[in-house]
Amino acid sequence: MAACAILAGCAGFRAAPLLQQPALASSVAALDRTRPGALPIAADRPLSLAEVALLAVQNSPDLRAIRAQRGVAQAQVIQAGLLPDPVLAGSYNVLLGGPGVANAISATLTADISALVTLSARRRAAQKAALQVDANTIWQEWQTMSRAQTLAIDLVEQGRLLHSLEQTLGLLQQRAALSARAVKQGNSTLQVLAPDLAAVTSLQTQLAVAALTQEQRWQSLDALLGLEPDVRPLLSSALHIPPIPSGEASAMLASLPQRRPDLIALQLGYEAQQANLRAAVLGQFPALTLGPNYGNDTSRVESLGPSISVTLPLFNRNRGAIAVQRATREQLRTEYVARLATAGGGAKALLANLALLERQLAASRAGLGQSRVLGASAERALRDGLLDELSYVQLIVTRLEKERQVIGLEQQILDERVALATLLGAGLPPVRLVPPDEPSLR
Repeated sequence: MAACAILAGCAGFRAAPLLQQPALASSVAALDRTRPGALPIAADRPLSLAEVALLAVQNSPDLRAIRAQRGVAQAQVIQAGLLPDPVLAGSYNVLLGGPGVANAISATLTADISALVTLSARRRAAQKAALQVDANTIWQEWQTMSRAQTLAIDLVEQGRLLHSLEQTLGLLQQRAALSARAVKQGNSTLQVLAPDLAAVTSLQTQLAVAALTQEQRWQSLDALLGLEPDVRPLLSSALHIPPIPSGEASAMLASLPQRRPDLIALQLGYEAQQANLRAAVLGQFPALTLGPNYGNDTSRVESLGPSISVTLPLFNRNRGAIAVQRATREQLRTEYVARLATAGGGAKALLANLALLERQLAASRAGLGQSRVLGASAERALRDGLLDELSYVQLIVTRLEKERQVIGLEQQILDERVALATLLGAGLPPVRLVPPDEPSLR
C-alpha cells in the first residue's frame, strides 16, 4: 500500500509528437484577430499600422516560441523551492557463524539540513529569473510591433515609388516608340532615339530591382504575421506616426530604466545574480546531514541514536563558486550600464536624425514642385519643337529622382519615428510583471 501511494504521486510520461507541416495561416481571416475590449480586427478592409502591430504580436511564430520560455522559468521556481528528499539507508547481515544468536540489522534516516540555509536565496533567484523572462518577452513583443509597423510603412511607401516608376517608364516607352517610328520613316536620327532607349533600359532595371525588394518585404511581413508567403494583406495608405517633441523625449529618457522592458529585465537578472551570490556565500558553511540511526547486532543488542555527517571546510569552502558568482554579478552590472548608455544615446541620435530629415524633406518637396512644373512645361515645349529629346528625357528623369527622394525621406522619417517610439516606449503598453506563484506541483 505504501508503494502504491508513492507511485500514485509520481509524474507520468506522455509522448508529444512534433508537427510535420508548418502552421501558417492562408489568409488574414485565419489569424487571431481578437482585441481586448473591442471588436475583432476586420479582415476585409485595409489594416492600419496599429492593427498590423497587434496581429504580429498575437500571431508571430517566433513570439510563441519565446513565450514558451515562461513555462521553463516557472518550473525552475518550483525546483528552487523544493528541499532534497531524505535518505533511508539500511543493512541486513546474515549470521554465518560465531557466538552470535541473530542476524544484524541497521537503519539510518538522514536529511540534508544545509539545504535549508540556501533555500530562501535560491528561491529568490529563481523568482527574479522568471520575472526576467517575462520582461524579455515583453521587449521582444515591442520589437515585433516595431518591425511589423516598419514593414507596413516600407511596403506602402515603396508601393508609391513603384507606381511612379511604372508611370514614368510608360511615358518614356511611348516616347521611345514614337522616336523609333520616326527613325524608321526617315524623319529622325538615332541620336534622337538613343536617350529614350537609355532611359527606358535604366528604368526597367530599377523597376525590376524595386519589385524584387518589395516582394521580399511582403514575405518578411507574412513570416512575422504567421501567414503563407504568398498572402498579401490589405494595408491602409494612411500612415501617421506622431512626432515626439524633444522636451517630451527628454522626460521619457529620465524614466527609461523603469519603463523599458530590456532594461527592467537586466535589473531583474542582476537581482537574481545577487541572490545566487548570497546562496554561494551561504554554501561555504559545512554541509550537515542529520537523522536517527537504529542498530541490532548479532547478540540482539539494540541501539538508537542520532546520525550526524559534517563536511570539514578545509580545502574547498565553496570559494570557486563564490568567485564565479561575483564575477558574473560584475559582468551583469557592466552590461546594464552599457545598455543604459546605448539606450539614451540611441534615442538622442534618432532625435537629431529626425530633425535633419525634416529639413531635407522640406527642401526636397520644394524641389519636387519645381521639377513637376518644369516637366509639364517640357512636354509643351517638346510638342512645339522648342526642346530636344535629350533635354526632355533629362527633365523627366530629374522629376522621377525628386519623387524618389521625397518618398524615401518620408519613409525614413516614419521608420525613425517608429524606432524612437520603441526606444522610449511611447504609445506602448506599460510593463506589468506578475510575480510567479508559490511553488506547486499540480
